[in-house]
Order: sequence, then structure tokens, then C-alpha cells
Amino acid sequence: MRNWTDQQLEVFKEKYPHIRTDILAAELGKSTEALYVAAARLNIKKTTEYLQSAECGIFIKGSKKPSWTCYKKGHIPANKGKKMTPEVYEKAKNTMFKSGQLPKNTLYDGAETIRTEPNGKQYYWVRISQAVWRPKSHIEWEKVNGPIPKGGVIRHISPNTLDDSHGNLMLITKAQNMQENTIHRYPEEIKTTIMAITKLKKIIKKHEKQN
Repeated sequence: MRNWTDQQLEVFKEKYPHIRTDILAAELGKSTEALYVAAARLNIKKTTEYLQSAECGIFIKGSKKPSWTCYKKGHIPANKGKKMTPEVYEKAKNTMFKSGQLPKNTLYDGAETIRTEPNGKQYYWVRISQAVWRPKSHIEWEKVNGPIPKGGVIRHISPNTLDDSHGNLMLITKAQNMQENTIHRYPEEIKTTIMAITKLKKIIKKHEKQN
């Protein structure tokens, strides 16, 4: 949320529950994904009135929706019980998917792709098996250090999140990761001061426990 202005947040809070997300995204100059993330973090939801409106177009069980949004009870599909004629089958069979067939653009195990997070940062992901992917940074870290401990988070040391070399990776806790994400919105001198204060507090706390 650090890239949002106060004015954008006020408009978002006021309008998000009542209008289509893509329309509001265009007004704010944000992506729809950014609005969904913001709504989740701020716990802002669409109103029942909007969700039941024709503008929304989403079927809600028990709601009175316009007739164009769903099939009426007892509707029978036009092709029910009909089989494809031999002539049509001959024309279409070459383009039909066969059992177990995968699309031509299916990637192989070990393939790498770049994914862009809502905050704009990019990361390499590696295919482990069909429908199973892992961040490349995790794989590179474990090659040297073994499995990532429970609650551990792998972060990039430099701003280049596509550099997954071991020297650019560090293991921190979730609490430290949240702190890092919070202070990164400040200028470098303020970030340094915050980290120094945090470190000093830990030293004081440790000293108090010992005494």
C-alpha cells in the first residue's frame, strides 16, 4: 500500500463497495489486482446491494437476479441428448484433445518463468512437476543450506529480485520480513535509524532478561 496516496485511499474506501472494480481501477490508475489486494488488506467488501445488482452480474444463491444472468429452472440445453454426426466428427477430430494430452505450450520440469507480484517486483519460479512450482530463490538457498526451517522467509539482499545467486539471499523470520516490508517505504537514512533502534531494543531486552 506504500504506493497509494491518501487521496487514492479515500476514494478507494468510499467507492470500492459500490461499483465495478475495473471501473474504479481505471479511475485510480491502478490494476484490478492491486485493488483486490488492497480490499483484502483493509477488509473492505462489496455491499450486498451491489452484489445483487445487474451491474455486478454475479449469481448469488437466494437473491433475485435479472432473468438474463442465469438459466431459468427447468431449462433444457439445445444440444441435450444429441450426438455429433460422423461428418462433423471427421472435421473436428484433429483439433480435439485426447485423454492425457497436454497443450503444446506446456512447460517441462525445470522450466523457469518470471512472475510479477502486485507490488511490481519480479521473481523467478521453477516447475517441479505438473502444476507444482517453487520460487527459484528457495531452491538455490536449499542447495547450500538444506530445507528452509518452518517460519523462515527467503529474501533478496539487493533490490534485484531476479538475482537468485546464493550471495544475494538471506534467511529471516516472518516477523523480520514484515518489519523489512514496512520500513522499505522510508528514505535510506530513516531505514538505517529504524534498524539501529530495533537492534538496540533487542540488546536492552536481552540485558534485562539476564539481570
